[in-house]
Amino acid sequence: MTQIQEATLAFVPKAIGIGVVIVVCGNWMLHELVSFTTELYTRIPVLLTTG
Repeated sequence: MTQIQEATLAFVPKAIGIGVVIVVCGNWMLHELVSFTTELYTRIPVLLTTG
């Protein structure tokens, strides 16, 4: 009775931590993802012709 064995209590700090990381690094991650996707799409014709 003196300890709380609720599984959601362990989940809440993890969820808060992930939210903080997304807020802090979200802009950088989105920029990297867009840059990668743009570079990938520009290389598709080269990849198809060298096949």
